[in-house]
Amino acid sequence: MAADDAGQNLLKGMMLGLGGFTLFTCGDALVKYSTHHYAIYQVALMSSLTALVILFSFSKKLGGVKATFITPKWKLQWLRGILLGVQGFCGVYAFSTLPMTKAYTLIFVAPFITALLGIFVLGDKVGWRRWATIGTGFVGVLIALRPGVIPLEMGALAALATGTLAAVSWVLVRFIGTQQTAMSFSVYPSIVTCCLMIIPAILHFQMPTLVDGLMMCSIALFGVSGMIMVSTAFQNAPPAAVSPFHYSQIIFGVIWGYLFFNEVPDLWTFVGSAVIISSGLYIVFREHVNKKKVVSDFDFDPI
Repeated sequence: MAADDAGQNLLKGMMLGLGGFTLFTCGDALVKYSTHHYAIYQVALMSSLTALVILFSFSKKLGGVKATFITPKWKLQWLRGILLGVQGFCGVYAFSTLPMTKAYTLIFVAPFITALLGIFVLGDKVGWRRWATIGTGFVGVLIALRPGVIPLEMGALAALATGTLAAVSWVLVRFIGTQQTAMSFSVYPSIVTCCLMIIPAILHFQMPTLVDGLMMCSIALFGVSGMIMVSTAFQNAPPAAVSPFHYSQIIFGVIWGYLFFNEVPDLWTFVGSAVIISSGLYIVFREHVNKKKVVSDFDFDPI
């Protein structure tokens, strides 16, 4: 019976992970649509305000307001919020200027930046396999970018900044710890984004239609719902079972880009994304294998 329950939890976690990451792509598609008609400041502000409304409306179920803001790690939480607030704006800009597939391909530099930060900041021990995988991931980014062949546009730099800032925020979570409310990991970035965007949003404000206004608010709905689903997925299944679905965003980026924006990725973007996905999945696989090893302090073999 226990085996059946474990199998059900594994399947539940995998499906929730796929669903959550898919919702993220739906929000990104709405970002791209909205920024074609409205200033990116207005889109970022409206989605962040909506996120705050949702988070505070369900604050009791997400850990409570008091526990979210009265915490010994509040300085690190605000620092993470600032990083993710800037990251969110960079992401909005990247999706507003780049094809969705290319934006995702460049943003997925994050796992490799995280691995590097783990080595140099956290002192993680790694072996030649991890170094080779990190190098291969960056080769994939270069393939997609083709620096020197095509101009390095601002949208590409924004996408790389999005992935880099996400990686730094993931490392900060290691210092913050997991004993925080679910609300805390979303509310700080939303507050920072509102503070950063309110003045430029007012200066560039354009009254949206009812449909467009609902779409901008739905960006937050997709984001918060996706966050809850992914968080629940990791509670029901091991990271090695859920993490690979993160790369499904590139697939949905191709689908949404083609269906709604007439985007067809070029061959180099496909090749670069394939290299990045393969490298990222290998990192997940090696971490899973390494965690299953039973080793002592004297025979540790880093990946």
